[in-house]
Amino acid sequence: ASAISARFSNVKHSVHVTLTQFGPGTLSVPALAGATVRMHLGPSVDVICTRGGSVRRGRDVVGDLDIVPSGTACTWERRQSGTALVMW
Repeated sequence: ASAISARFSNVKHSVHVTLTQFGPGTLSVPALAGATVRMHLGPSVDVICTRGGSVRRGRDVVGDLDIVPSGTACTWERRQSGTALVMW
């Protein structure tokens, strides 16, 4: 996977932004202190997303958003390569 990252901050808040290219496989993200927003970019990919005890099977298409609340671990299983913009 490759990534381009940026961080924006002031005294009270900071935002991290990463443009990530991923391959087929599984990505597990532990529960984080803040919320995470993931936007799918590029070609559609088949995905299974598990978080907060629920499972979603389907396709991610350009512009799809995943909003993961703070304190929630999640796992994505993808069958194809793709690109995502991740903010936390």
